[in-house]
Parts: sequence; C-alpha cells; structure tokens
Amino acid sequence: DALLVQQENLASEGDALRQVVDALEDGVLMLDEDSRVMMANRPACRILETNFASLSGRRLKEALKPGHPLAQIVRRAFNQNRRSESAQIEFPSEENGSRIFLTTCQIVGDSPNPEGAIVTLRDHSRMQRLQELIDHARVLSRLGKMAAGVAHEVRNPLNAMNIHLELLK
Repeated sequence: DALLVQQENLASEGDALRQVVDALEDGVLMLDEDSRVMMANRPACRILETNFASLSGRRLKEALKPGHPLAQIVRRAFNQNRRSESAQIEFPSEENGSRIFLTTCQIVGDSPNPEGAIVTLRDHSRMQRLQELIDHARVLSRLGKMAAGVAHEVRNPLNAMNIHLELLK
C-alpha cells in the first residue's frame, strides 16, 4: 500500500511539473545521456513544428530535419563536455520563413558521463522586431523635429514680411 501511495504521489507531482513547464513561454526539452527526448513542452513542440509523440524517445538529431542548428548545438555540448552551450540561432520555419532563437543546452550530471541535458528555446524574433520598431520610431521622431525646425525657419522671414506689409498699409 505504501508503494502504491508513493507511485500515486510521484505521478501527481509529475503531472504538476508538466503543467508548470507547459505554461512557460520558452520551449523546454529534457534529453537523456544519448540525446533522446524525454520531455518537450508545448512551446518547444510549436517552435520545432512537431508534436511530442514524434519527438518522444527519439534522438534529437533523428527527430529534427538533417542539419538542424539545434541538434548541432546539443551535439557540441555533449561532445565537448561543456556544462552549458548557448547560441543565437536561426530556425527554418515553414509558416514564418525563419525565426531567431536564443538557445541554451545545459548539461546535467557530472563529467565525463553526463546524465542528460535541458535545452531552452527563447524566441528572439519578437524582441528583434520590437527593437526595429523602436529604431524606426526614433528616426521618425528626429524627422519630426527637423521638420519643425524647418517650419520655424520658414515662418520667421514670413512673419517679418507680414509686419513690414502691415507697416506699409
């Protein structure tokens, strides 16, 4: 009975953890020591344009298209035995052309035999688009200030001419 209660508690905690991870905006993948996908949240599946069933239990490089940049980062982290590998990479996207992501592969466990990795994917495209909009707004602001200055310079001589015309009347 105690074992059954422990199993139920673990299952309940696992469900709660999955709900928390699924609620994140960033994509999260958990890989085992062979780079097999043990868990992927909904944002990760959306970013990788796949579903969990097609990722689950498969090596990341086999689950993704050949030469996918994410598989290369994970392979490099495992092969070079780095604790963490981060990069800004461009993902091909069938629906949006391509998007830029800040990606981190954090190795779990002691070297030289890591237990797995946690991979996070943060969409940097939105931040980049916002920065472009801010830059564009700054240019428009400068242009507005310049136009106001030109209008002021044109108005000054016109005002002077108006005053002289009034005096001539």
